[in-house]
Amino acid sequence: MKKHTKIIAGILVCAALLLLGAPAAFAASGPIDRLEALVSGIDPDDGSHTSGIISNLFRFYAASARANFGILSRFNAKSHLAHNKALDAQLLQGGVWAPIDRQWGEPIDSIKYGTRNFSYNGCELIAVYNALLELGAPRDMSVIIYDFERCGAVWLEAEFGTKIAQYRRYLQKQGLRTEEFKTVAALDASRADGDIFIITYRNRHSFGIHTVMVKQANGELRPYNTAPGPYVSFEDMLEWKGAYLLGFRVSR
Repeated sequence: MKKHTKIIAGILVCAALLLLGAPAAFAASGPIDRLEALVSGIDPDDGSHTSGIISNLFRFYAASARANFGILSRFNAKSHLAHNKALDAQLLQGGVWAPIDRQWGEPIDSIKYGTRNFSYNGCELIAVYNALLELGAPRDMSVIIYDFERCGAVWLEAEFGTKIAQYRRYLQKQGLRTEEFKTVAALDASRADGDIFIITYRNRHSFGIHTVMVKQANGELRPYNTAPGPYVSFEDMLEWKGAYLLGFRVSR
């Protein structure tokens, strides 16, 4: 499919989402509603929203996370699998599995996901890759990407990365347990050495969200694919990184 054809198809998908997906989506509640509020810079507990075009833009941003599109990504999943499989070995360190701790440079820049490359939209799947590895169930990144693309788990053809609910569901399908925490205080009250978490937050210094895997050892938190710290608490970690959206512990 030519590039301009993909762009046109993407526009049609967005238009369909606005016309069909958004009205029903706004009635739902949960982490996506927190995302809608927090990305807009609003306290999700005070019930207020901005008005006009900016508010509608953010509501579309949040509503798109609930829509089950991903048409182009499903179409490209097999070709991306073949392309990305050739890059799997480059993610190893000296031929040994190791957590991914950056989102730039090769081979990250060449890995394909949705309509972009991994340096733009890969943080959620990097967190999934790292969590699986830390819990003794490593999977090639090419296979993880293929699994998400073929089932439409991408967020607007991965322009916004991966749908929030899907990476938690994927870990559960790999036989892992997940426990959600609605607040940073709840996270800090429950953590212990050896715990693995996946945390999603709104970037304080740029538009958009970021997702990372976090490991606790010796009472300190060490996130991957962001400034490593260590941090004495999640409150400490998120104080300058951004507003908390969603977090869960991953375990066997």
